[in-house]
Order: sequence, then structure tokens, then C-alpha cells
Amino acid sequence: PLEAVPAGCPFHDRCPEVMDVCRRVEPAARRPGPGVTVRCHLW
Repeated sequence: PLEAVPAGCPFHDRCPEVMDVCRRVEPAARRPGPGVTVRCHLW
């Protein structure tokens, strides 16, 4: 169920670059280039 979705980034449990903030805060959408959107605290 949707209530079971963990806080933070949905990939934090399988990302090799995970940071503490990833477990707590969902990253905002960013556009590093034309036609590209990312949601990652590293950007």
C-alpha cells in the first residue's frame, strides 16, 4: 500500500552513493540539461 512507501529517495536502499539525507528527504526534480530531469541529492 502507499502508506508503506518509505521516506526519502525511493532508491536509497539500493543506491551505491546513498547519503543520510537520502533516507530522510525526497530529492527535488532538477534539469541538468535539455530534455533531462533527475531527482537526486548529488545533483
